[in-house]
Amino acid sequence: MALRAGLPCLAIARLDGAPGWLPSAGKSPAPATLGPRMLRIKFALPRSHWLSALTRKYPECQVEVTDSLVLKNRRMLLEAVVYGTDVERCVQEVGRISGVDHVEVWTCEPSRALLWVTHKISVVTDLCRELGVLPRRPYWVAHGTTTWEVLGAPRSLRQFAAGLSNLVFSVRIEAVATEEPDPDLVWLTERQLQLFRTAVDEGYFEVPRRISLTNLAGRVSLSKSTLSRTLAVAEGKLLESAERLGLLSHNGAAAKPRARETVLALHRT
Repeated sequence: MALRAGLPCLAIARLDGAPGWLPSAGKSPAPATLGPRMLRIKFALPRSHWLSALTRKYPECQVEVTDSLVLKNRRMLLEAVVYGTDVERCVQEVGRISGVDHVEVWTCEPSRALLWVTHKISVVTDLCRELGVLPRRPYWVAHGTTTWEVLGAPRSLRQFAAGLSNLVFSVRIEAVATEEPDPDLVWLTERQLQLFRTAVDEGYFEVPRRISLTNLAGRVSLSKSTLSRTLAVAEGKLLESAERLGLLSHNGAAAKPRARETVLALHRT
């Protein structure tokens, strides 16, 4: 692995066009087919990824990834800005991480450094390439965790969420931009969605439960039997959708809570 200084005044061109959701020409993209066309998804990077290894070893370090380019031989070039209280030490650590081939240091200040890092392509990037979805730049990494805004066709985004859940841990969908309800999902009614989210928020599905059915029923002003029946129907719909998305194909019952949470996040509020 080589580590050498570059030119501090180099102007680096962006590879992903103008910032924001619209193309640089200012025209709106063609209407998407039914379903979500953008996901904002938070997840823990694979521990073998250099961004995860660096920010877990140095919790005070945060990295902003501003651009990327896929190279030959399953390699990728990332443009990254490293922030922290001891940036020089963090930069030196990047060169020692397994999977990193080359580090180009363009600027290095006490609290900020601009790097180009060539490294092995991660399984997450492989998934993006396979499904044809586009992670927007920039994105931040801290404590091994990142939040991506991903664009793509509705079916591809659903497959990305399902695939990511099977590859890494701590996956959480934070936002969904939709056109119309997705016909491939079993949608909850507004009342079912409201009650189910309340049950999740109150800890009814946690082990052990933080709230009993009796107390939850009192909280939402329903009888125990009505609430129990509504939650059972709602959970059945969520798990049926999870089955269609392939979220239950691994780990059986152990995958149900995470699959249920993923599908729940796909429902519009």
